[in-house]
This record gives sequence, structure tokens and C-alpha cells, in this order.
Amino acid sequence: MEAGFDAVDADGDGELTAEEIGDAFPEEKPPKKGGKGPRGGALLKTKLKNKLKNKLRLKNKSKQEEEGLNEFEAWAAAELADNGTITKEEGYNKLTELGVPESMMDELEVAFDAMDTNGDGALDQGEVEGAMAHMGIDEDTQWPTE
Repeated sequence: MEAGFDAVDADGDGELTAEEIGDAFPEEKPPKKGGKGPRGGALLKTKLKNKLKNKLRLKNKSKQEEEGLNEFEAWAAAELADNGTITKEEGYNKLTELGVPESMMDELEVAFDAMDTNGDGALDQGEVEGAMAHMGIDEDTQWPTE
């Protein structure tokens, strides 16, 4: 019941409005005479089932994205440990491995170049920490998953 309620509660405020219920179960035209298709309670059950499947799919996708970010964080920390660095090519390869779309790579390259304050083509711990501080990010910051 709780999962069903949450699937319909689009704004997540813990209350269902008539609009949320209407959006979850829009009025369907009845099948033409002799037509096939779910009726009454079966139609509601099918719609709720589909809505729950979609919500679960999105939740799992979000979890996978978060795990990918955690994997990137762990990789970056290991690369930067003991005066290590991350080159643009290494970062590109890791992000590609994690499934970051090619369409985002230009933006990430610009971010890399902005963080590379000494212009040597590699990021060190100090440059990463400086960029994080500049953006107001510290170790308690919850990273976005998008």
C-alpha cells in the first residue's frame, strides 16, 4: 500500500490531491463493443502496477547513478593519494567506463581545464580541493546524481 501511495503522491508531500489521483488514473474511454481490454478494477490494477514499475525503475536508475558517482569518487581519491594526479585522458577514460554520455564530455573538459590552475594538464590534490572549496563543496556535501 505504501509503495502504491508513494507512486501516486507525485510531489512527495505525504498527501494525495485529486489532481495526483487523476494523473495516476486518467479516465479511459471504454473499449468499443466487442473490443478487448481491462475493465473496472482490472484497469486500475494495471495502471497502478505500471506506475509502480516506472517508479522502481527510476529509483534503481538513481541508485546506479549514485553508485557510479561513489565509484568515481573512490577512483579519484586513489589516483590523488600520495601526490598522485589525474590527467584529462585518465578522467575521460574513467568517466566513459562509468557510462557518462559523450554529450557531457565537452562540459567536463572545460571544468577540468578550469581546475588545472597551473596548466600542466593534470589535476593534483590541491587543485581539486581548491575547486571544491571555490564551489562550496566539502566532505559533508551530498553529491547530485545527475
